[in-house]
Amino acid sequence: MKDGFLATHSLLASVLALLLASDKACADPVGEPLTLGVRPLLAAILSATARASWAEKLASLRRDDLLLLICDPQLKTVGELIETSAWEASLCAVQRTDMRNFAHGRHSWLHHRAAQTIVLGLVGHDTQEMWQAIASRLPPAARQIGFALSDTGRLANAIGIVEALTIVEAMGGAVDIDPGRPGIDDFGRALYHDNRLLALSRRLASSTRQKRAALLARDDGSAAGSICTAAAEWRTRLLDSPVGAIILDYDGTIISDEERYGAPRAQICDELIRLAGLGVRLGIATGRGGSGGKALRGALPAELHDAIIIGYYNGAYVQTLSVDIEANPAPKDDALAETFAWLQAHPELFSNGVGGRFSNVQISIKLDDLADCTALPAALQACPAIARGAVKYALSGHSVDFVTAATSKRSVFDRLRRDVAADAAILCIGDSGARGGNDNELLSHPHGISVGTVCGRSDGCWSLFGKELTGPEALLKILQAMKPDVQGRVVIEEAMLGLDKSAQ
Repeated sequence: MKDGFLATHSLLASVLALLLASDKACADPVGEPLTLGVRPLLAAILSATARASWAEKLASLRRDDLLLLICDPQLKTVGELIETSAWEASLCAVQRTDMRNFAHGRHSWLHHRAAQTIVLGLVGHDTQEMWQAIASRLPPAARQIGFALSDTGRLANAIGIVEALTIVEAMGGAVDIDPGRPGIDDFGRALYHDNRLLALSRRLASSTRQKRAALLARDDGSAAGSICTAAAEWRTRLLDSPVGAIILDYDGTIISDEERYGAPRAQICDELIRLAGLGVRLGIATGRGGSGGKALRGALPAELHDAIIIGYYNGAYVQTLSVDIEANPAPKDDALAETFAWLQAHPELFSNGVGGRFSNVQISIKLDDLADCTALPAALQACPAIARGAVKYALSGHSVDFVTAATSKRSVFDRLRRDVAADAAILCIGDSGARGGNDNELLSHPHGISVGTVCGRSDGCWSLFGKELTGPEALLKILQAMKPDVQGRVVIEEAMLGLDKSAQ
């Protein structure tokens, strides 16, 4: 067995090890008979007689021939080995296909160059009859060889890999090329040692890959330049900006889904208290109503309550933390009242009767209460208030929230902007940054950071950690990295984020 690019003995050992390991992991293993049975099969394939047989079958092969491999899909591994070995050793041109793709009938090559083609059918029990039908219809000038491998299971593929190497050996003998030493010019070595692909892989950090996936999913053609360059520019703007204020989403950002009915983590609260002491203004933009304020009032010291701005109901009702909105509710909005009445008149949208909660300036429906979440957008087009643009809706991790068209979490941003220096950034952090998510608008600017999903635009709503670190854990890392610099300005210290240096 020879192949200039494969350590054939190591390959054989690995294939057999995988074969035996797979058998042990199987619910109904063959056991020792498999170990004992594979040896004579390999001995037969590697015998001088078997190798001479393949040499005879392939004796007519010429360097300018095409080897057309028609493979049973279950024997794809064996076909790929023959294809790559023949190509890399420059034995002849190769094309690999399967039974279904070969059935398209557009075989101009075989029509015009049958005499320059060897067709190798790589088949199992189930595809043997199909191969025979194919072989009977091929042009007479095309040379054809059948290579049958029993049931196409793990054992057949393992044996087939070994026999494929003897086929490559025979092909090399026919065209007078040693597959073990096919020869290669210096340009090949230069390509092999070029590290640009490795460098690109390293630059594509988890966060960059996440953003790229969102950009490609949207695919509006407006993105310009390299995603790596865009990521680096976004990080540079973020890290070079002094932070004057922070606005945080609540559910999925300050607390996880599992913590929804509890208090914010002490570590996160400690960081918020520390940053407030450094002069950073604090804001919360949440889809919640009074429960969010109640939890925060119990977790943060009373002396901060008047200075913390909260946009309840996705920004529909902005108050300081000191105000208990359950005792001081927002005035009822007529368009939302109309929408709630429409929802109540359509119980078919809900899994267990009419669900949802109307809090004067927001309607919240748990995703679990919907009969079909994917069908909801189409159904809502029939709601008059939504159809005329008076009411909009957005998804969070656990609910769909309806608010007036003018409602935005950015209202917290606008409120804080008046009190923050013009040259200081307002950092916005949330978890539902995807288009349609209730943090998308809040995060769609150069200082918006997602600790969850991102949108398909490159001008904002990036993550720092991708999917590797999300939610409160990612938020805590960001807060801990915010330190005063030599000028006393609060900035994000890049080294404390623990980002992969090669991806920066």
